[in-house]
Amino acid sequence: MLHRIFIGREKLPERFSRHCYDVVQLSKQELIKNTIQNSELFLKVIDHNKKFYEQTDANYLGALDGNLKLVPKENLSGELKNDYWETKNMIFGEEPEFDVLIKELKELEKRINESI
Repeated sequence: MLHRIFIGREKLPERFSRHCYDVVQLSKQELIKNTIQNSELFLKVIDHNKKFYEQTDANYLGALDGNLKLVPKENLSGELKNDYWETKNMIFGEEPEFDVLIKELKELEKRINESI
């Protein structure tokens, strides 16, 4: 979902930053850590997205070439940051600072792109 939105959008859906937070939290779980390199599963996710969320500029197959996008383009960064502050009440427990969230997304993006 993050790739589909960040690769081609000029505007973010409301409360989208919550999805970014969820991806970071999920990436810390052992099950996810072990599936990052599973290219067969990755292809199934791409196929699912193409069927149900077709977006011509999403370039799902490009994600297989190390171009998966989990971090917004510069033009969406400010909007995502504002959205994050508005949706913090949806986060239970510790609320990471926005810059920490983006840093963790960048690290995850890099790790996935290097493993595919």
